[in-house]
Amino acid sequence: PLHIAVQNDDVPLATLLVKRGADLMTLRDTNGETPFSAATKRNEDSKTRNDNTRKMVAVLQSHLPEPDC
Repeated sequence: PLHIAVQNDDVPLATLLVKRGADLMTLRDTNGETPFSAATKRNEDSKTRNDNTRKMVAVLQSHLPEPDC
């Protein structure tokens, strides 16, 4: 579901899913991308970049797990 929300730039759905514990970094789609990497790629591509892709990256980035130090 999170990959689909990213693909459709559905920021409210993605926000709900990550708040409920959706995995941003382990689950992969058929292209081998995580939801976060897919969102980042969409935001970097001038053909798909828009306000929602920027918001999507910000939402997902704010829910990334803290790195182990």
